[in-house]
Amino acid sequence: MVIPDSGLLGFAGRETALSARQEDGATLREHLQSHERQSGERHPLLEDVECDESIIYLWDYFCSMNARRTGNGFGLNPITDEGVEAWARRRGIRLERFENYALDMLEQLFLSLQSKKK
Repeated sequence: MVIPDSGLLGFAGRETALSARQEDGATLREHLQSHERQSGERHPLLEDVECDESIIYLWDYFCSMNARRTGNGFGLNPITDEGVEAWARRRGIRLERFENYALDMLEQLFLSLQSKKK
C-alpha cells in the first residue's frame, strides 16, 4: 500500500525535529524562534511544510500514542500493534487499513530519528 505524497512524513519529520529537547531543556523550536526574534532571520526549519489537511489528524493520533510510549532504560520502545489497538479501542476509533499503514510509517520515521540522535 502506498500513501500518495500528502506531505505527512515531511511534516512529521519537521515537527519531531523542532520538538527535540536541547541540553538546556528548551526545544529546538524555542531556540530557533528566539534566534529569529533577535536577528530577524528565519531558519528554514520554521517554514511551513505542506501537508494534506484531510490526513493531518493522523499526526494527532500518532502524538497521542507517542505520549504513552514506554522505555526500557536504554531508549524508547516501539509502539506495538497491541498498543495501537488498545489506543483505538479506548477512543472508539476503528482505524482503516491506510491509517494503520500511515501510523506505521510515522513510527518508523520517529524511531529512525531517535536512533540518529544517539
